[in-house]
Parts: sequence; C-alpha cells; structure tokens
Amino acid sequence: MAAELAPDTTPIAGIVDVSGFSQKKLKPQMDALIYKNDHDTLAKLIAKTKTEIEDRSTFNSILKEALHTATARNAPASLKAILSHSIGIDETFLCLKECVVKACENNHREVVDLFVRYPWQDLTPIIAGFSSACEKQHLTIVKMLRDRVPRLFLACKIINAVKEGALPLVACLIPSHSIDPILFLLAVTHAIETNNLPMIELLKDAVEWDEQLLTQIMCTVVMSENEDIYNHFKDLPAFNSQVIRKAVVFGFLNQKVALYSKLILHPAVDKDSLLVMTPRALELEDDALAHQIIHHAAATTDTRTFMFVLALGKERFDLAEESLNLLGEDQPIVLNKCLLVFAQKNFEEQTLHLLNKGSNIHAQDEEGNTALHYAVINNNVALANALIYTWGANTQIENDEGIKPADLAASNNMQQLFNQHGD
Repeated sequence: MAAELAPDTTPIAGIVDVSGFSQKKLKPQMDALIYKNDHDTLAKLIAKTKTEIEDRSTFNSILKEALHTATARNAPASLKAILSHSIGIDETFLCLKECVVKACENNHREVVDLFVRYPWQDLTPIIAGFSSACEKQHLTIVKMLRDRVPRLFLACKIINAVKEGALPLVACLIPSHSIDPILFLLAVTHAIETNNLPMIELLKDAVEWDEQLLTQIMCTVVMSENEDIYNHFKDLPAFNSQVIRKAVVFGFLNQKVALYSKLILHPAVDKDSLLVMTPRALELEDDALAHQIIHHAAATTDTRTFMFVLALGKERFDLAEESLNLLGEDQPIVLNKCLLVFAQKNFEEQTLHLLNKGSNIHAQDEEGNTALHYAVINNNVALANALIYTWGANTQIENDEGIKPADLAASNNMQQLFNQHGD
C-alpha cells in the first residue's frame, strides 16, 4: 500500500511579501502549517495575507479553504486563528455550515466548541450541526449546542427523540430552562401512549408543573388505565383535588374506570370534590353503564372499594349493595376502609350505613385513627354521639401519636359529650 503523502512543510519564515502569491501557492503553505499545528505562524501568514492582498474575494477564498482543512484535520488551534479573521465575512460564502456539520458528525469537541463561541450572523450552521449530532447521538456535542438553538427547534428534537425511545439523547436534550408546556405535553403524551416509564420519569422533572398542565396529563393517564404511569404523577405538588376532579369526570365521560379508585381515594381529594365526582357516573342516567362499571371494578379490591364508595356517595344504596356483593371475602376489609374514608370526609349518613352493613366500629387507618377520631376532628357532635352511644365506640383507643378522640375535642358541645361519658 502506498504511503500517505504529507503536505508540503516548507518553512515560510522568509516570506515577507505575499502580494504576488496566488491562492494556488498559498494553499499548500497554509495546509502545511495546519498539518503541523503551527498555529502561531499560520496566524502571522493570514494577517500578512489579509494586509497585502487587495482582492478581498481572493483572501476570502483562501480562508474558506483553510477553514475546511482545519476542520477536517480536527485542528482547533489553527481553526481559532482562521476564525478570528473570518468574522464579518459572508458565512454562506465560507461554507461554515458544512464545517460545523462535519465537526459534529466526527465528534470533534474542541472544534465544535470554537464554533459555539463564534459570533454567528445566522444560526443555520449551528442548527444543522446540532441536528447531525442528534442523529449520530454524540451526546456531549448535543449538550454543547443545546442552548444555542431556538427553543422551538429544541422542543421538536425532544419530541422526536421521545418517539424514537432514545432515552440518553432525551436526557441530553432537556435544557437547563423549562420546556415549553405545550410541546412538553406532546412529548409526555407519546411516552404515556407507548408505556415508556423511564422516559416519563425523565420528562417529569423537566417542566414547571401547574394545575392546568397536570390536569391535561392526568386525562391522558386516565385514558391509558395504567396504574404504573399514574404512580409517576400522583405525588407531584400540583396534584390537588381540582386536578383529580377533572380527571375523574373526563374518565367517566370516556368510560375509563380502571384508575378511579386510585383517584377518588387520593389523600388530596377534599369533601367538595368528592361530592362532585361521586354522582357523575349516575348522572349519565345509564344504569346499564353503571352496572358495567360496577362489574368491571371487580378486578381488584381497590376498584371494588371505589365503586362501593361511588354508589354510597350518591346514596344509590341499590348499586352499593350490588358492588358490595362482588367483594366476597374482601367485604370486611373494604367495609372498614370505606367506613374510615366516609368518616374522614364527614359523611354522616354513609358512615352509619356502613356500620349497619357490618363495618368494625373500632377499625383504624394507617395513622391509627378510628371513625370516632374523625367525627371529633370534623366536630360532628351528632355522629360522635351515635358512634359512642349507639355503636359502642371505645373512647380510649389511641392513634399512632397516642391521641384519644377526647383529646381532639375543640368545641364546648364536643367536650361536654365526652365529659358526660366520663372521659
């Protein structure tokens, strides 16, 4: 195999007058200096050429060829000397776009760094190089160029990378600033539709969440009926009762029920939202659909619990009875859980109904609270009275913090109730 020919390395120290040099004669000299990485001499030669060659087009052509040579040889020091004399020259004429793309394709980071800091008149070369780096997945270069490209273009690249499932690329594309919410919504929606959980987790931290954005996402999650995806969003600070209410209503209207139990029993749900959400399935005035929902909810204990809560909330005790019959051996667990949920939400009639169905008056939730604890917390004297005197609630049961129901009594009437009982 023939040896590679090295460029002419004839020293130029004796060159003083370059005015008579043609472009053809200067090119080998510049190529030789670039090849040797003699950027100091190269800078002097360029400066001398710029001063003594009157024809600007000739000088620009010389720089153009030198730029391409330095880029191809990955010679950042030489490229820096050339670029310093290129400022103000037509970037299209110099074909800088091709240089940037070539450097990005070849993963020449030092060269790309010079182009990043170049005072561009037009960002087209940077955008083209960024696209090339994304295609080749040169992640370091992607990060270097990420903040120089227009935000809309960056967002489109993120969406494309999400669609391709390119997790490392998406991680590099996410900017230090927040992604545009609309484009973020498109990206997350695709990740949800493709059940790409790692991608969802990555994107979740790339935006400033607010109620409106999370509501849109949760409607998509409800349509997916995927509990794993739901778990990625349920603990966000913006996950409030309004978000849940809108997602539940959206799900009802689209007959998507798998996540209703998770939503309806979420700690963020307040009484007002519960009052709005629970009647919605029955407001459709379609008993066949209501029965279908009840039987579909028999898949898990949680979904069965929700359908029981749903019917009780609307005081449709016939549908509640139907859903209760589907609980089988889980009835005691579900009845006790529902008792505590309705007591906490201060639903007096439903709480007493559950006791009639066999709920344990002394059942405790994860915090150790009983139905009586919640009756006192809600200052519902009538309910507390019924729990103590009709159902025999034990007033001495302590929650996990060692607090008895009587310790929570705030009003005179509630305190009087416990005093009369001897507490």
